[in-house]
Amino acid sequence: MTSVNQVWRVGPSVSADGFPVKHAFQLANLGAKGRFDLLSGQSFSGPSGAIRGGDSRTKKRNIRHGFTFIAFCQVSAYAIDIVGWATGLKLGSESKGVT
Repeated sequence: MTSVNQVWRVGPSVSADGFPVKHAFQLANLGAKGRFDLLSGQSFSGPSGAIRGGDSRTKKRNIRHGFTFIAFCQVSAYAIDIVGWATGLKLGSESKGVT
């Protein structure tokens, strides 16, 4: 997958219980949708397909750094899990009579 569909709302209306409030059915509200290309970092919106967004190199770099950070977190979590597993085995073998 290299692109995702996106929708957005006009205005920050939220009800007291935290749910979005229904907005007016005007053209600006009904046309608030588009497609975001994950590889180029550009957003295409509206019936004309106009390109929105800024420097795609900056967005690509931010996306790459985001993926790198996520991968780092996953590898770290795996390593911590293995250490915890090994510690549990060690402590379990030293605990006589405890099940």
